[in-house]
Amino acid sequence: MRIPHDYIPSENLRLRTYKRISSISNDEEKLDVRKELEDRFGPPPSSVDNLLEYAVLKSMSERLRISSIERQGSKVAIRFHPETPIDPAALVSVVRSRKGIKLDPSGVLWMEVTRGSSFPPR
Repeated sequence: MRIPHDYIPSENLRLRTYKRISSISNDEEKLDVRKELEDRFGPPPSSVDNLLEYAVLKSMSERLRISSIERQGSKVAIRFHPETPIDPAALVSVVRSRKGIKLDPSGVLWMEVTRGSSFPPR
């Protein structure tokens, strides 16, 4: 994921944009940054939209003390830090209520995902 040279030609502006994107912590901030980019440089290419989504995911993962998120084919594995603020009973409730989600004995949450589908699956 990168900002294409033809979208923001100036290296200095690209670096400042990377820094701005890395500070995003929620969807509202993501939309604000996207609007700023669109106003200044035109509609962002998909690689920039991916960077914006990644910034929100990274921030959310830090708040929830998620130690890793890995994709293996059509499955996503989420590993929680032992000190995650997520209530284990709430997590089990989500697993039971959603199709395509499993919690393995080691505490890794597995989700089946496909392109264009809602996340997490319903």
